[in-house]
Amino acid sequence: MKYILSKTNNPYFNLAAEEYIINNLNEDLFYVYVNKPSVIIGKNQDPINETNIEYLKDNNILLVRRISGGGAVYQDLGNVNYSFVLKGKAKDIYKFEEYSRPIVNFLKNKLHLNAEFGGRNDISINDKKISGIAQFVSNNNLIFHGTLIFNVDFSNVNKILTPNYDKILSKGVKSIQKRVGNIYDELLQKITKEEFIGLLIDNISDDKEYKFTVEQLKEINKIAKIKEDKIKFLLENRNEYKYKKSEYISGFGTIQIYFNLEAGKIIQFEIFGEYFSKHNTDDIKNKFIGKLYDQNIIRDIVYSIDDFENYFYNLNRDKLISLIMM
Repeated sequence: MKYILSKTNNPYFNLAAEEYIINNLNEDLFYVYVNKPSVIIGKNQDPINETNIEYLKDNNILLVRRISGGGAVYQDLGNVNYSFVLKGKAKDIYKFEEYSRPIVNFLKNKLHLNAEFGGRNDISINDKKISGIAQFVSNNNLIFHGTLIFNVDFSNVNKILTPNYDKILSKGVKSIQKRVGNIYDELLQKITKEEFIGLLIDNISDDKEYKFTVEQLKEINKIAKIKEDKIKFLLENRNEYKYKKSEYISGFGTIQIYFNLEAGKIIQFEIFGEYFSKHNTDDIKNKFIGKLYDQNIIRDIVYSIDDFENYFYNLNRDKLISLIMM
């Protein structure tokens, strides 16, 4: 498997490159990149609900949406991101533990760390989360990607992220800082981030580097600009909702239901959350617009959704109905 090591710390470019790779390149690749200070949110998340937007603006922290589900993460130059882009492996979506093994084995066997997979999508060392994992499929291809928290400054993370505290407390801790840890702190023999990246690439790839062409870089930059413009548009054109329901569901994640009514009908409807989904849930949201806010009608809509599991992984239909009916 060839590798790509990004030459930039621009998170818009780095995440755009993932999209380009999965949709345009015809070989398996291992992609590694480091972002400047940024908050990376999952594809289904409401940025207003996940982060302190004003703090981000005041401190030059970028906000970027990735193509996969899952939760929001804060990154700085001490975090290392990795992506396995695998052709023809879309059927393996949600096999988090299986696809995390190369990373777990690298941490255990090469760095002699007490690493293990746990929870829904985490890798931990001595009960401290050092990696969050997500997946995305497109054109029968799979991206399996995650963070490796090497030496991140978490001193202000509670000012940056605004997580669901039911989730935090369910992990037996009282704050994000208590739950996460740095790989560097666990190393008996200290190495630099650059040395860590070199060891990671050597362990996963066959030492052959894939380099983007000038034309490919132009296409990636176009995708990056679209990503940046979309998040700005979302922040500047946000609806206000009268009816809101938020809940953390073990094994599924957080979910927020927002909607407005007029004359008993749903006129605006949103589903946000850190849940995983194979399909685009925008298709689902539109089913509710213009419909009467009625238990039987809502039930009929939810039960008419084909392939429900791939819109809301690990959520049952009746639970979604109860959330909407509040």
